[in-house]
Amino acid sequence: MKMRFLFIAFALLLCHYGIAQQTVSLGQLVEYPGFNSSIVTPRDVFVWLPSDYSSKEKYDVLYMHDGQMLFDANTTWNKQEWGIDEVVGKLLNEKKIKPCIVVGVANIPETRYADYFPQKALKNLPDSVVPGDVGFNADNYLRFLVEEVKPFIDKKYSTNKSVEHTFVMGSSMGGLISLYALCEYPEVFGGAACMSTHVPMILSNELSKEKADQWSEAFRNYLDRNLPKANSRMIYMDRGDATLDAYYPPYQDKLDSLMARKGWKAPMWISKVFPGAGHTEEDWNKRLDNPLIFLLGSEKKSAICDNHDKNLSPDDYLISKFKEADIVLLAEDHGVKENLDFVRNMIPKLYENGIYMLGMEFGAYEDQRQLDSLINAPKYDEQLARQLMFNYNTRWAIVEYMNIYKAAWEWNHSLPEQARRFRILNISYRYNWEAFEKVRTPENMKKVFPLGNTEDFRCALLEREVLSCHEKILVLTGTIHAFTSYFFPYYDYTSPDFVRYEKRFLGNLLYSKYDTKVVSVALHQPFFNYPNHQPALVSPAAGKLEVVMSKYNNKPVGFDLKESLIGELRDHSYYSMGHTDFTLADLFDGYIFLKPIKELSSCTTDYKFMNDGNWEEVVRNSPDPDWHPRPQNKRQYWETVTEFMNIEKRYENVQ
Repeated sequence: MKMRFLFIAFALLLCHYGIAQQTVSLGQLVEYPGFNSSIVTPRDVFVWLPSDYSSKEKYDVLYMHDGQMLFDANTTWNKQEWGIDEVVGKLLNEKKIKPCIVVGVANIPETRYADYFPQKALKNLPDSVVPGDVGFNADNYLRFLVEEVKPFIDKKYSTNKSVEHTFVMGSSMGGLISLYALCEYPEVFGGAACMSTHVPMILSNELSKEKADQWSEAFRNYLDRNLPKANSRMIYMDRGDATLDAYYPPYQDKLDSLMARKGWKAPMWISKVFPGAGHTEEDWNKRLDNPLIFLLGSEKKSAICDNHDKNLSPDDYLISKFKEADIVLLAEDHGVKENLDFVRNMIPKLYENGIYMLGMEFGAYEDQRQLDSLINAPKYDEQLARQLMFNYNTRWAIVEYMNIYKAAWEWNHSLPEQARRFRILNISYRYNWEAFEKVRTPENMKKVFPLGNTEDFRCALLEREVLSCHEKILVLTGTIHAFTSYFFPYYDYTSPDFVRYEKRFLGNLLYSKYDTKVVSVALHQPFFNYPNHQPALVSPAAGKLEVVMSKYNNKPVGFDLKESLIGELRDHSYYSMGHTDFTLADLFDGYIFLKPIKELSSCTTDYKFMNDGNWEEVVRNSPDPDWHPRPQNKRQYWETVTEFMNIEKRYENVQ
């Protein structure tokens, strides 16, 4: 069966590029011809400002596609316009919408379809039906909006930069790209208005129903997996029932059913039908007040969850987790100076809030009595601190880890004589790498780990020393040991979908027994990339987490990931392997951001850690000799140590 679309409707879909100078009836229009881009082909950008625009006031921003069709019919190919300036100006004068500016981004006719087609929906189509002559480019177009246009607008004009003040809007293919933008960048756009959305998705004078059904279903499948959490954003949809819009009902109805099934409802989502309305700028102008009031209405209190202003400083956030939890696992990437300085400075605040213990992966429990003595001795013994760390790992020549010992000593010496002392609890034991016999077999590794599985040992120790005593503890540990409800994936050809999941790391073991009494909080860090992908490390949520942080000037902050919008950011790192619709909230309970990844710095090497007296022990008990060969000389030893701690080099290619 064939559906013949009207020729004029497709001409409207193309929205030919206007080049004449535009004028407006209300407000003022600033044009940026050929706005430069390193991502997409340069195109005109128009900025409409209200007549009373003032740099002393902050304005919401509405980003619109097909920018050359918005303001002046005298310059458009069909002599029609949206009339944005008149409608927005009128609503502002009537105080029906909040103060705002409009940014219109012009299309390029030759690439409009490719720029506006939701690119990731193609993954739901067989390769045989995807046209090879269309250079689909929506992902780059959205990057252009988010990475180039928005930063320029926020710097040039007095805008409210955050998500609840930033919206996107378009019609036809522009409706598709608006909804796609909301799904791909929910941390940037607080709402989308999609008018006469071209839900059949195919651009052709002869459109088969079978093909339209297939392509629209591919887009719905994308939405099913990628829509933001229901009612966490604002989504406006509408259509007419004349000209091209007459073909939309079956497709829009299915889209509406999907939205309802996903839990979307008024007032955060509405879908309207305007009888008699067609697919033209004049039609959209007649009902333009509807989406504008929906997104920008002055009486509407936004339900968008922008929790940043409600979030706490990193230390206050960490303390808040102890209201319900007894064990907070703090996940770190080893060797980051800022992380260890943060933990060191947390000691007084932990104590003042009734948390008297800090657990450290980096120490042997056999040395606990000596450690207790060290941090309570009349005089701090730096060499003893060094020896205790050496006993745990002969390569852990890192000043900042030992500085935590000293910070505990300093705090205890500031307390009244009868006051309870703060304690650092070593949660590991001494490993016998001297007994390692080249190959990791159960028999060989029992010699290396004579007290058994390290995760079981740590779990039992925390149960005995903390939970059974009704105490609370902050545990600093490597990221993988801190997972609670998340199961780490491995490729396994015998498992369903070729993935098996590790459920026996320290956090997993504790969580399985004590549930909400144990929480995991990650210190900001890069994630491992997907196997066989480069670079080796990637920024969480493909960099979107850092985009959010940059909007608040990278202010240090702590926040929940569970039940939060930042937690809904999708992540495609190694951690996502085997998991469906993987988000940051699937990985950790909470998160602490101290600095952007590229600003984190290396720890300090302790060159007194190894000397002639302990060199033979360094060689004999060098950890993981099958991964890192035992040092042949001291120079090689120090090269290994310093290379491990070179965070700037480790993170230089993070994307």
